[in-house]
Amino acid sequence: MRSLIPASVEISFKRLLEPLAQWLGSKNTNPNWLTTLGFLLSIVCAVEIASGNLVAGGILVIVSGLFDTIDGAVARKTGRVTKFGALYDSTIDRYSEVTVYFGLGFYLIGHGYYLTSVAAVFAVGGSIMVSYVRARAETLGFKANVGLTRRQERVVILGAGLILNAFDPFFNSLVQPIYSDLFGKNYTSPPIAVAVTVVVLAILTNVTAIQRIYYVYEQFRQKDEQG
Repeated sequence: MRSLIPASVEISFKRLLEPLAQWLGSKNTNPNWLTTLGFLLSIVCAVEIASGNLVAGGILVIVSGLFDTIDGAVARKTGRVTKFGALYDSTIDRYSEVTVYFGLGFYLIGHGYYLTSVAAVFAVGGSIMVSYVRARAETLGFKANVGLTRRQERVVILGAGLILNAFDPFFNSLVQPIYSDLFGKNYTSPPIAVAVTVVVLAILTNVTAIQRIYYVYEQFRQKDEQG
């Protein structure tokens, strides 16, 4: 089951971060500090989004997401790969994701974009289920790191969607006439890039959770057939 980000792109990106991970490792940096810093950035990100600074929030989503890659690389270079570190990293990642969506939900509800806020709830719920299915599968001895929107894809999609809000006046000029015909001239549409991004994530995260369940089922069936 392929992910949205090709493996070749992912490998190339990790190579770009290699010098930074090497430098941090040479300073004997504790990877848990990097994980914590990423979470603190997600709090700032949530505040920016809640305040309506969507482009700044999108940039911070990407930056905070980088720590999810760097902390693991530093852990390997410093010989600090531990079960607690893995647990801490996974837990903080979930808190970071929920925190960002909390800021997004605050912004959407505060501006009266209720339908989009409902989609945001499904998006964060699907994101949590994607991670839960993998964690539960691994405790049962199966692999489940597959699907369209893993953590890295979700970071890129959400960050890009927020950054694209910089072009919202252009997008809005294209769709506002449609909204006006459907809902009346006084209807104000939510930022188009944000609305589309949230709906896409609401769909793809839950599709990914189902993909992982099916992937585990296939492994279970093969194991059962082998005896």
